Amino acid sequence: MTETFEKILEDTKEKIYRICKIYAVSPLEPKDLFQEVIFTIWKSLPTFKGNSSIDTWIYRITLNVCLRSKQKSEKTYNKTLQLESIQFIPLEIPNEDNQQEK
Repeated sequence: MTETFEKILEDTKEKIYRICKIYAVSPLEPKDLFQEVIFTIWKSLPTFKGNSSIDTWIYRITLNVCLRSKQKSEKTYNKTLQLESIQFIPLEIPNEDNQQEK
């Protein structure tokens, strides 16, 4: 299985990385996505039934991992955006002149 995985990885790594770069948000994220895709392929390789070509199967795994990651980052971004949109208006602090007048 290790030899099969290494051959598959050697044949498809450029395609996988290209897809990861398309869906990545920050400059470091394509590498993280690539590692996650490779791990998912390694984990799922025993379940490959051969109903489609190995390239199609890897493409779907890559796409699913990237889309899932993008959805997670959008949720995080939306939460951050909502917090940034809240405006805080400080209460007026009475100055010393007003206190003396009272």
